[in-house]
Amino acid sequence: MSAVGRRIDRYVIEAELDAGGFGQVFRARHGVTGRAVALKLLHPSREASLDVVERFLREARILSAISSPHVVQVLDAGISDDRKIFLAMELLEGESLAKRIQRAGPLPMRDAITVARQMLAGLSAAHAAGVVHRDLKPGNVFLARGHDGSETAKVLDFGISKSRARGDESVITMTGAVLGTPHYMAPEQLHGARDVDGRADLYALAVCLYEMLSGRLPYSATTIDGLIAQRLSEPPTPLATHAPHLPRALLTIIDRGLARDPDARFRTPAELDAALTTLEMAALPPTTPPAMLAPSPVSTRPIPGASPYASHRPAPSIGASAVMMPSPISASGARSVGPAPSHAIAAPAAPARNGLLLVMLGGALVVIVLLVLALAGVTAAFVWSRSSAPAPVVVTPAPTPAPPAAVDPIPEDPARWNVPTATPTPAPVAGATRVWVDDVLGDVDGAALDRLAARATPALERCRSGQAQDVVVQIFVNRGGDIPIAQAHPVRPHGDGSTARCVARALRDAGPLDHEDSDGIVTFAAHVAP
Repeated sequence: MSAVGRRIDRYVIEAELDAGGFGQVFRARHGVTGRAVALKLLHPSREASLDVVERFLREARILSAISSPHVVQVLDAGISDDRKIFLAMELLEGESLAKRIQRAGPLPMRDAITVARQMLAGLSAAHAAGVVHRDLKPGNVFLARGHDGSETAKVLDFGISKSRARGDESVITMTGAVLGTPHYMAPEQLHGARDVDGRADLYALAVCLYEMLSGRLPYSATTIDGLIAQRLSEPPTPLATHAPHLPRALLTIIDRGLARDPDARFRTPAELDAALTTLEMAALPPTTPPAMLAPSPVSTRPIPGASPYASHRPAPSIGASAVMMPSPISASGARSVGPAPSHAIAAPAAPARNGLLLVMLGGALVVIVLLVLALAGVTAAFVWSRSSAPAPVVVTPAPTPAPPAAVDPIPEDPARWNVPTATPTPAPVAGATRVWVDDVLGDVDGAALDRLAARATPALERCRSGQAQDVVVQIFVNRGGDIPIAQAHPVRPHGDGSTARCVARALRDAGPLDHEDSDGIVTFAAHVAP
């Protein structure tokens, strides 16, 4: 029997949108305000199960506690007069991520990263509210289409989520059942662990990203027993097998997300988002000036060596203000520091007018001659008067040492920035200014990174501020060794912002990496002496 036209509490059902094993979703309209909503009803066959009813009501409570544009919004919930349990949510236009992949195949890398970052924003809000989703998959991600045609990813279906909010440590489970979708479940979740945390959601997101980029899953088993056996004995199929064109940094990010050990994965959504943000910036179209990001606002003035095309406008950034990157190094090894030479041909000067113009020029010449003669006479008189007077005793005071020049952490003179210091670099001892590799995502040659750090060390002297500073920075290395992005670390505590940006610039200007077969995101730590 069709439910269209049926009234559930204050809502009138207009059409069926979706149906699953536990419930149905309808398009409905509020009888008083006229607002269209997505009305979720518990399936009649499940109404007798207390576990299912409790999960349904918990979803309403959990969604009401999460505030994020990337989590579906709950508007109302309750039990109708005829004992129908309902949940009213915002009505979304678009399609699920699962249907998008099924319809269009793998997503372009930039689109996949954008969707993943929006999913992470939703997970971050959920985790902040004490909620672990536990069933994240493309079918539970909706690509909502806005009035302007843009799309926003929203996480749905928190029905089996785990909440630690308000001291609630309970987990609703069904006897003999494994809750979740096996291919997207973290190993510890698949093995029945009850104390899963947010890292299980990050594992599921890595599987989603793998599928968005390849249209495939990391494991090929078709049964839960076969999947468990594969997880215990085999690593996931490398994403490069299906998508060899992807940057190695992205492949490494997904490998870390799929780690069997939760401690080897990213710890928080923010950590994974930071890596994807850097990768997304590196994937900008080549016509867009590259940017040097910082987590805190920075001046948009160009830094020394900025290329002419980038010196008059700030570069685009994601969640941060940006300063411009320097121009690329030329074939001769020189870095462009000035405006591009003009190739315009000067127009010939107009012929001089005769007559009045000649008279004016002659008059001006006479005036100049008279002034010169007058100045010569005054000078001669002054010299004669000084020579006839007795010579005074002159006491020359001892020269006062000049005060030390203030250190500018962002020097304005491009030549001053690019000239290496004549003082030899001290050996890295305790308390000395130094920089070293802290972490690598991707395939980047370690010896080449050490050489990059050595080349950058002399320039770190310009980062000294009078106080010892310990900072953490991040760079992105392209295939070919170029460094298009250098920034204070966007997630980890990075120390003083000005010092961190100065260290990032020093590393960037010490590039390119002298190992062309490198590609990845590198975190450096640095100690800058007072």
